[in-house]
Amino acid sequence: MQLSNQARRHIAVNAAIASTQVLIYQALHDRYGFGRGRFAKIDMAVDEYSKHINHDGDRYSTYRDKIDAAGLDLRLKQDFIRWLKKSLGISGKAEHTGAEAGMEYTYTLMLYALYDVFGFRRERLHWLQRKLKFYARLILDGEVRIPEFMKCMTLECGQKFENLESWEKKYGELKIYG
Repeated sequence: MQLSNQARRHIAVNAAIASTQVLIYQALHDRYGFGRGRFAKIDMAVDEYSKHINHDGDRYSTYRDKIDAAGLDLRLKQDFIRWLKKSLGISGKAEHTGAEAGMEYTYTLMLYALYDVFGFRRERLHWLQRKLKFYARLILDGEVRIPEFMKCMTLECGQKFENLESWEKKYGELKIYG
């Protein structure tokens, strides 16, 4: 079965969003012990921001500009997006564009939620950005895969990922410990 261009783009965007989200969660869990409760607060804040933005580029730019002014490092953000996009094996111009937009949007709003809800400022934002870039490099180099991060978040925090469930149905249960 051949997928339509729209379906391929949708899959690429979803993979990009889910991958960005799980890597942010992993970094927050590793460093600050974030779990389901704080992840839920981030998700609620991002949902509110998304409702407010409602496909309005100017409204999105307001959030992006605020988090950039809070000290976000543009180079770290660009490297993360470029490396993660490469590691996802996305082909086609529309798929690349959609994946990049999904990563940018997710990255910006989740980090803005950390700024807004949890008081993250320059030092903690930079630490998080460096960790995200490190994770993206590990994935790009084939050291670890996104489903392994998802499995870790499932086992350690009780997070559920539809993408992981689909992956395990196709390839079997993923074992990350021992």
